[in-house]
Amino acid sequence: FFSCAIASAGGIGGGGLNVPILLVVFGFNYDVAVVLSQCTVLGNYIIQSTINFRKHHPIEKSRPLIYWDIVLTLLPAQIGGSNIGVILESVLPVTVLLVLSILVVTFAAIKTGKKGLYLWHKESQALLLSKEEQYDKEDGITTIQYPVMIFIVLAISWAIYAVLLVTGQTAVTICSSGFIICLVLIYPLMIALVYWGINYVTWKQLEDPSSILEGDLAFK
Repeated sequence: FFSCAIASAGGIGGGGLNVPILLVVFGFNYDVAVVLSQCTVLGNYIIQSTINFRKHHPIEKSRPLIYWDIVLTLLPAQIGGSNIGVILESVLPVTVLLVLSILVVTFAAIKTGKKGLYLWHKESQALLLSKEEQYDKEDGITTIQYPVMIFIVLAISWAIYAVLLVTGQTAVTICSSGFIICLVLIYPLMIALVYWGINYVTWKQLEDPSSILEGDLAFK
């Protein structure tokens, strides 16, 4: 409960907190702890996405709070990497998996800490300059312009991905030729989606350079 509360407040999933708690406090095996953590993180993500979906961007009120451009370009790569990780998890010893997890969590903690300190100093300076000019303005456009094209492309791509994944896991024998074909076909889909996403975001930025805000992807 507390790990999810802290993770939600920080805008992260909480897997880095859940797995150690499940291992040390509850005594689960590593494989079981990872699966339980993934279920917890999924629920946490659904709640966060539901709450934040209708929120405005703090600077540009016509934009949604969720930055869908980065979802379009980075999430396919993460999905493809997760498939490889699942395969490695089944062949690598638990000790190696634990060491890799510690390295990844340590690296993420350092990067997140640096980003948090940067944002803290930046917001502190902004408050000193003007306490009334922060993100409380409600003037101007209040209707959020959702990226419908991105939603359509993501929905179609994830449907194809789900069909390939479910077919490879249930309809064919593991490690058979059919399984390998389903697994390999996922990656052209992911690569094509990333390629289209980069070109789509670049086109939008070239069409309206003023729409680029601090922290946005910049491919041009």
